[in-house]
Amino acid sequence: MGRIRVKGMAVGISNLNGIFESVEGLDGDSLRAEIIKQAAIYNYIPKERREDYTDSLVKAYVEWRDRK
Repeated sequence: MGRIRVKGMAVGISNLNGIFESVEGLDGDSLRAEIIKQAAIYNYIPKERREDYTDSLVKAYVEWRDRK
């Protein structure tokens, strides 16, 4: 489990590294679509917060990718 910040709140995300690995090489809209799709497989994501989660996941993914 990893943690991301969604609107300033720390949220636990199951299989975070696996999600990041599954979207490696994607960018733009395809990254946004796939990262939230993969995250929703392992985690409950409220429909009304989907965009917030997507933004936070993409930000965390870019940080993860840049550290590699």
